[in-house]
Amino acid sequence: MRLKRYVALSSLLVAGILHIASAAKYTGVLEDPLALGAWLYRSKCTRCHSDYDSARLAENYDSRSELLEAMSGDGCQIDWSRIGGGPFSGQELNSLAAFMMKWEDEDKRPKLPELPPLQFDETAPIEEAAAREQAIIKPVAEKQELPAELRHLVDTNPVAKGGWLYTNNCYRCHLSYEQARMGKGLDIDAVQRTISEGKTSTQMTPFSRMLGGTLKNDEIKSIATYIVTSEQAGEPLAVARVLMTPPAQDPADFVPLRLTRYQPISGDDKAGAVIYAANCRSCHGTRGEGYIGPTLREVKPSLRPDLFFKSVIKQGVPGSLMISWEQTRGGTLTAKDIDDVVFYLANWGHPS
Repeated sequence: MRLKRYVALSSLLVAGILHIASAAKYTGVLEDPLALGAWLYRSKCTRCHSDYDSARLAENYDSRSELLEAMSGDGCQIDWSRIGGGPFSGQELNSLAAFMMKWEDEDKRPKLPELPPLQFDETAPIEEAAAREQAIIKPVAEKQELPAELRHLVDTNPVAKGGWLYTNNCYRCHLSYEQARMGKGLDIDAVQRTISEGKTSTQMTPFSRMLGGTLKNDEIKSIATYIVTSEQAGEPLAVARVLMTPPAQDPADFVPLRLTRYQPISGDDKAGAVIYAANCRSCHGTRGEGYIGPTLREVKPSLRPDLFFKSVIKQGVPGSLMISWEQTRGGTLTAKDIDDVVFYLANWGHPS
């Protein structure tokens, strides 16, 4: 009995010594803002994005302040700041931004010390997305193993990668792209947005991991590139046939999904009238009779006119004067402003 107790105590002592030695190895590493930023990126951001050399999230931002605004909910689906309910302090956000901006300034991975092990599972689903009560379209099959030459093609050619991902994720509902033509008349941003966010009141649910879907941003971008390139070519693209072979079809894949039930949009009718007068009247007329823009009195048949109005106001109409009015897409209206004007439009009745 004493021997067993001795062995147990010895094991605990050895484990403690190893733990202390391991901790000492990384002492002070995360005091360096760049190292801390790289560690935070690997810990949190790779759950939705690729490694930074592929994702390049900061390449379209001119300053750290713009990037910080994006990470605080202005350009990301999640507000990562503690003020907004996220997990990062101001220091951590600044370190994350510093790492990404340093990468962009040097156009290569910054030199970093060996980073400590991650403290949380980098593949765990985002809690906010997992909590959403919505039906999620899953891929028909996991990505199949590919020969080395095809894997290299997928990894280096966004069109080939997009065709492969399209076939594994989109074919079961849309069939081949030549049959579907979902991207006809749309620019790449509109296609990416639709794949990422889905389409309200349809079975097209979000595919973005940030919204509970299954695809990373770079994968969505590749699918959009494949779709837009197909439209520009006007003919089937020369992508290796093995990449475009649809997965085996299971009848269960085509069982209709239960549509998410959206509550009627409510808002302040008087506030909506003021917003309409300030932003919409010059194009659509004082009472929606139409002028430069179309009439709003004769909405296309829809079970939910309020959702139709909200979708158009948020996303705009590509190729027209109708811009996106949502603040997160460059517009001037807050979420409440949009709800107020939608409530006004959906409830103003028929012209006298």
